[in-house]
Amino acid sequence: MLNFKLKPEPPIGFKERIFNDVKLTEETELSIVSMSVPKNNFKQLEKRIFDNYQITLPVIGKSKTAKLNNSRFLALQPEQYFIIFDKKTNYPVEELNKSLGKEGYFSDQSDSWSIINISGKNTINALERICPINLSSDIFTIGNVNRTSMEHIGVIMVRITLDQFILLSPRSSSNSFYHAIITSIENIL
Repeated sequence: MLNFKLKPEPPIGFKERIFNDVKLTEETELSIVSMSVPKNNFKQLEKRIFDNYQITLPVIGKSKTAKLNNSRFLALQPEQYFIIFDKKTNYPVEELNKSLGKEGYFSDQSDSWSIINISGKNTINALERICPINLSSDIFTIGNVNRTSMEHIGVIMVRITLDQFILLSPRSSSNSFYHAIITSIENIL
């Protein structure tokens, strides 16, 4: 009998690239779980989140971070959230069930998305070429989250600092998305 192990492949596989004042990092050690709030259960779920994460749920278009598992809650639409946190196991829903119980509906999205962290002095210049959102720090502030499209690819973007963003794109189009970002960066250099 053959004895072999399957090894996971990252969506893109570039780890890190630096272009003068722009740095790209493929985040592969994060879990992504979608969370829906059951009907008439918002208060119970929010209490569990506060008790375990010491935060309240963000309003739509915002994100909040918590120390537990370096978690970030993204409010995407009414009663729909993404939770991004440090990957500890291949069973992120079970990890959330330990802290949040059965108060919400959870679905593992980790293998469905690629995550690119983009940062540096010229990040805004690179993104504004392909992003229709006003990225002014007065409009799209730190912690904001938005669904948009870049080069006809659906993207979820989160502003981490003035010059740092997390970009989530569907895994199926992650190579095309990566190419669009690289092309935009090369065009500003």
